[in-house]
Amino acid sequence: MSKNTPKEEPSKKQGSEKFLNWIKNNPFVIIAALFVTLGFIVFVTYLIILFNSGYRVDAANVDLKGTSYIGDFIGGVVGAIWSLAGVLLLYAALRFQKRVFDLQRKEMTNTLGVNKLQRFENTFFQMLDFHKKITGNMKHDFKEDNGDKKEFQATQFLEKAFNTFGKMYNYVKNDAEPDEIKNLDDVNFKMLKSVKNGKDKVSKKQLTAVYCIFKKQFGLQLNHYFRFTYNILAHIKRGEEQIDNFKRKMYVDILKSSMSNIEIVLSFYDALSYDDFHNLYKKYNMNSNLSKNEYLKEEHKDLMNTNEESYTCDKLLKEIGNAEGNETQNTQS
Repeated sequence: MSKNTPKEEPSKKQGSEKFLNWIKNNPFVIIAALFVTLGFIVFVTYLIILFNSGYRVDAANVDLKGTSYIGDFIGGVVGAIWSLAGVLLLYAALRFQKRVFDLQRKEMTNTLGVNKLQRFENTFFQMLDFHKKITGNMKHDFKEDNGDKKEFQATQFLEKAFNTFGKMYNYVKNDAEPDEIKNLDDVNFKMLKSVKNGKDKVSKKQLTAVYCIFKKQFGLQLNHYFRFTYNILAHIKRGEEQIDNFKRKMYVDILKSSMSNIEIVLSFYDALSYDDFHNLYKKYNMNSNLSKNEYLKEEHKDLMNTNEESYTCDKLLKEIGNAEGNETQNTQS
């Protein structure tokens, strides 16, 4: 006797499993086949009974009454059985078509999902590339200690700008002299003086006002940059239907890794003055990798999580302008 090789046994087992799965998925086909078989058996059995009873077909002398009985039986019994089999086969065909349609729809949905994800990723990386170009194109002439002007670009520009912001903050906090602020024009310096209240402690409103004056000074370079940073975060939020939490964190991490710490900390202060940016910055925890000493003051890190009222630059600059106008009128009177 020949024995099955180890390779033949799994193949037979797989064949049996496929056959059982086919039966499980097509029960109506099996039932229909049984009805067809049953109808055939009934038909043959009836013919045998007729033959044994002595019934014969005589072509010369046809018994119309007898043949009509036979026709009624075949049409009424066998035909009904086979009609039922036909109905079952039709139902099985409709079920199969529905299954095929569901698979096609699922495949189409998956394809659309893949296409949406591809479009999201293409847009994201194009925006990221453009974001780097914006950073690289930022430049400004800063006054040196000797009075000369020197141009700084890209990250160096942001570092010099942040240094100016720090001196503005220290001036309001009474920790810096006016002559230390060399890169602020007269109009903006006058606005900065109106924010100063003679106290060592600076409120969130004052801090935001200082930042708004700073941004007004360097708005030509910074506005486009922060607006585009916000739009990248907004793009990630819009794509949440196509990406899961893991991928969303991955894209946020890619954005953060493409930004220097000075960019992230400046974005932090910008987010304090713009509610939509604030919400996305906080949602994606953009400053998670910053240490406390990278802020102007260590306690500033917690400002993102306070329930204190937020202040927009438009509102604050308008208040400062109104305050200056009232002060001018009082002086003239």
